[in-house]
Amino acid sequence: EELAEPWLSQARRLATSNVPPMPKEWVFEPGWTRYNADGSHSKVDFPQDEALVFDVETCVAEGQFPTLAAAVSPSAWYSWCSQHLCRASGASAKELIRISDSRRRNDPRIIVGHMVSYDRQRLLDEYALAPNGINFLDTMSLHMTTSGLSSQQRGEWMRHQKEEPSSVIPEAENDWVTLSSMASLADCYKLWCPDGEMLKKEDRDFFVTGSIEDIRTRFQQLMTYCARDVHATFEVFTKTFQHFTEFCPHPASFVGMMEMGKAYLPVDQSWQQYLASSVSAYEESTRTVVEELKRIAESTWPMVHDGSWKKDPWLRHLDWTATPQKMTAPKLRKDGSFAKGGEPRPVKSQKMPGVPAWFKDLHVAVDGKMVMDISTRKQITPYLYRLEWFDKVNNRAYPLYFCPEHKWGYLVPKSMRAPGVEPIKWTHPDNLQEELDFFKL
Repeated sequence: EELAEPWLSQARRLATSNVPPMPKEWVFEPGWTRYNADGSHSKVDFPQDEALVFDVETCVAEGQFPTLAAAVSPSAWYSWCSQHLCRASGASAKELIRISDSRRRNDPRIIVGHMVSYDRQRLLDEYALAPNGINFLDTMSLHMTTSGLSSQQRGEWMRHQKEEPSSVIPEAENDWVTLSSMASLADCYKLWCPDGEMLKKEDRDFFVTGSIEDIRTRFQQLMTYCARDVHATFEVFTKTFQHFTEFCPHPASFVGMMEMGKAYLPVDQSWQQYLASSVSAYEESTRTVVEELKRIAESTWPMVHDGSWKKDPWLRHLDWTATPQKMTAPKLRKDGSFAKGGEPRPVKSQKMPGVPAWFKDLHVAVDGKMVMDISTRKQITPYLYRLEWFDKVNNRAYPLYFCPEHKWGYLVPKSMRAPGVEPIKWTHPDNLQEELDFFKL
């Protein structure tokens, strides 16, 4: 608790407060402008409130430096404009936002944002090596802690949003899709604030694909867009912070959340060299894996001739259907002999005759030639690598199996099922003669 304070108390006060109405008009001047609850406004060096909700927008065409920003506290709204945006004399597009007094390095404050690391890297204060007392809370991280989605859940969640719920998951097991969402601000706001107006994100395109002049001519519109994101972030924060403190009530969890938001990595000129060597090592490793997969596939498909694949606990799940070589129709003379050039010939347009369907499906046509397209992301890869899952209950390993109903899992002979362990209901394939239970990973 000693490490969590005073930021934990600041966050609690912010989460239980209200914010003033949003200004109807924004001041187009470089730097920070404060908008008071009584409608007045004044120029300030930076917001001095103990807790802020903050968002930055960047004109991608001009680089990664901030173009405009908005913030709100329980007492006031704030806007920030870059000198480049306002055409200030001698202005450079390379400008960072100052948000604290450099002379007061231990002034404790809390700043809230959605994916706040994006906003934090555009603050001048965060490039000082000395501590400044500022800590950050990320509403995306708070959301993920209590209502985030795993990679396996995202596809099902997306289908549910399109009002096409999958028949794969029974209705009773499908309740989680209404209690979770993707991590974008719009999705989080829709989940946590269902009574609020849906966030409109079309104006974001002006920052992504537009020019600095596009932003200047639409300043009021785009500053309001940024401020609405700030207000939505505040609303999401009031809900997610409450849930976070209920699920993770110990102050150490809050300290961990702050520390994760405060990390930074000092680098020098060798950083780009490190990135290049890392990418090169990754690409070389990927090429090695792909070549190994190609070698395994090439050495495996001839098993179609002797049927030995039928006894392999992995390969038997592949489609070994092979289409025989098709021949052209013969041209005969009256006496029954072949006419000149009339002998049956292989059909040239037939794709890879005589090979199993799974091997044929790995190939694509490139410049008139069939080229194998295989990677670790292919569903066939665990079968070719003969991957297993070690079951601690039975203390032995079982081959992985992909079930269309439940995705990846493993099969256990019914005779070996551990007492008290219930398998998932599944459709038993016709080509498997033995009685098997399916267990989902």
